[in-house]
Amino acid sequence: MYICLISICFLSIQGLNPHVEDSWNAKTPMTHARAGLGVVTVDEKIYAIGGYAVNESYEYVGTTERYDPKTDTWVTLTPMPTPRGYFAIVAYEDKIYCIGGEEGVSRVRGRPFRVGGCVNEVYDTATNSWSTKASMPLGGADLQAGVVDGKIFVINGCDLHMYDPIANFWTNKTRMPATPAMPASLVSAVVDDKIVVIGIFTIFNLGFEYEGQRIMVYDPKIDMWSEGNVSYIQDISKRSWTAGGAAGATSGLYAPQKVYFIMFTSDFFYEFTSSNMPALQSMTLYNTTTIMYNRVYDPISGVWLTMDVPTIREGFGVAVVDDLLYVIGGWCGGEISSLNEQYVPIGYHGTLSSNTKFSLTNKTTVAVVILILTIGIIGGLFFYLKERKKLRANE
Repeated sequence: MYICLISICFLSIQGLNPHVEDSWNAKTPMTHARAGLGVVTVDEKIYAIGGYAVNESYEYVGTTERYDPKTDTWVTLTPMPTPRGYFAIVAYEDKIYCIGGEEGVSRVRGRPFRVGGCVNEVYDTATNSWSTKASMPLGGADLQAGVVDGKIFVINGCDLHMYDPIANFWTNKTRMPATPAMPASLVSAVVDDKIVVIGIFTIFNLGFEYEGQRIMVYDPKIDMWSEGNVSYIQDISKRSWTAGGAAGATSGLYAPQKVYFIMFTSDFFYEFTSSNMPALQSMTLYNTTTIMYNRVYDPISGVWLTMDVPTIREGFGVAVVDDLLYVIGGWCGGEISSLNEQYVPIGYHGTLSSNTKFSLTNKTTVAVVILILTIGIIGGLFFYLKERKKLRANE
């Protein structure tokens, strides 16, 4: 009996239960640690491209690696021709488009400025080769991109560019009506053929200018923007703002269709002066903390949930394979990381690979293990008392 209980506990810790959800698991890290990299999925494999790396010069690289979740292994491929980071990345018909991005830092009058490029390079996953396509109209970094109906949409600050990969041609679309106060804070995902963008924007109210969280939604079919609901983070005394991150969406095949915004977030605490008009209240910042959030959006109900993320980092990438999310690379504790963590989403009912190991820092896993141990102890005590009662009866 005790052997069985120990076996059950071991299996739970190793993560062989295919129905464990909202769990984080450590996977094999990248071969080359990088931050500001691009991460995307093609044919159930994950590609990690470019970024800022730890090398002799501490500079951007074109390093390209491919991760196979089934074997939990990485392989190094042909590098991207133009080393860069914080670029837009999307996959379309087994090709990966790496657009724009930061190519370096220049100095103007002694002050450093990031150099955002226009280059559009395409990786062919079938031939392990790169080619150069028509450049983006306006250079930039901290870009967001998504594919809708075979067209690639790139968000570059307020500007929106559409690229036709067949015609190899760019078209400028309607600019975003909100101005990003921090372009690096933007996180986007494609939801129901619309592009949803979360970030920190400049807000004007009664002649006053301040920064706040907004959700902007772009509909490519009518080339129009609208504003989404940010009530999930509204609090007059505590504003939780996106400082950056990445997003991934589950398809509904192995987990319910949801969008997971994995975000590096700062919590700002304010003291307000008294005023009858909230817009005229003066605010004094007196404390900040930095944490990670997993903002989960249900496109059907419109409901938002907030889940925990075990590792604080920024400049990372997110990819999805078989409705499992993988969070890769980034800055962790001031150091460039090769970390690769797998997230098992809400309602997941697929089969996890045998090499999946659940982190005991995860609340769900710890709760399961504690529950099984508790049942084992109670069962063992009951068995012991029952056997002792029999011995007394036979005396």
